[in-house]
Amino acid sequence: MLTPTVANRLSWLYAVGNTPATNLARSVPHGQDADLLALGCGDLRNVLFTAYVNDGLPARKLDITCCDYDERVIGEPCPAS
Repeated sequence: MLTPTVANRLSWLYAVGNTPATNLARSVPHGQDADLLALGCGDLRNVLFTAYVNDGLPARKLDITCCDYDERVIGEPCPAS
């Protein structure tokens, strides 16, 4: 069922963030698999930075789930492929 949507005009959209990116797996030993949950993550910078930092390290599986109040901040920085 379709329902009306109301735009949120009272908050700022930081599509590229306003804080530096951090490594989400910084406390997980190298080579160990991990499931990570990023609540209120804001955008995908932390996920991309984590992938960049882990390049060249022992292989591991990182399952990263991102969640934010505003759905625009998760989907907007992603280029369409």
